[in-house]
Amino acid sequence: MREGGLAARNRAIAQYLEQLKLKPVYLQEHNPEFAAMRERLNTRPGLAIPNHPGHFDDFLFFNVLTRQDFAVMVNPNAYKFFCAVLGEERVLEIRTTPGELRGQMRRAQSHIEGGGLLYLHPTGGDDAIYSPKAKDGLVFRDGVRFIMKHVLQPTDMVYSFWFDRSDIAKAAEERITPETNGPAIRDKDRILTTVGIDQPTPIKIDEQYSTAADWQKLIATEPDRAAARRVLARHFQDQFAQKPE
Repeated sequence: MREGGLAARNRAIAQYLEQLKLKPVYLQEHNPEFAAMRERLNTRPGLAIPNHPGHFDDFLFFNVLTRQDFAVMVNPNAYKFFCAVLGEERVLEIRTTPGELRGQMRRAQSHIEGGGLLYLHPTGGDDAIYSPKAKDGLVFRDGVRFIMKHVLQPTDMVYSFWFDRSDIAKAAEERITPETNGPAIRDKDRILTTVGIDQPTPIKIDEQYSTAADWQKLIATEPDRAAARRVLARHFQDQFAQKPE
């Protein structure tokens, strides 16, 4: 998927979604500011953060990117997969030792300061529909707090995505199977099939543009890291009128 540059990548992702019979439905599409929002997403430096139901949503995000200067920050268990899809130069692996983590944060900062976009899951994937931690609701990792407070400039972009969890769960239930006798698509360690699916499954996607200043002011005087993370997670949900799960 990574070969051939931007046009080839976008074609491959669109083909992947078409093969899986997934139809993105952009809830902001009729907003007069929608075109301006997408233009900012694809030109301005900053951070893109989604909720992460856990199936297909990353490709639904990549499907709207028309820029080359983006990088993703992922957990070690997803690192090789994203390197294969996007190229190693675009992928930052989340490290656990303080020294390695500081190095990765410096790389993230350099990327954003150079005008790029950084994409990461603020919960580290703990809100995925298959995660046992999903019952705890949306809990942001401390790395997101650090990036918001210490890496981003106030004018940098924070672009938020919300993928409808019930839509993703329905699509996953219909497509993910341990084995299949029909046409199948292998994705990471899953076997996906669209046998018996006649019509594309709609996936509702909401999105909001903001600046880092909007987030930084919320935690500027909060000395407790855990409390700051809760504030950021609540603000993320409030953008989409989502009640804590």
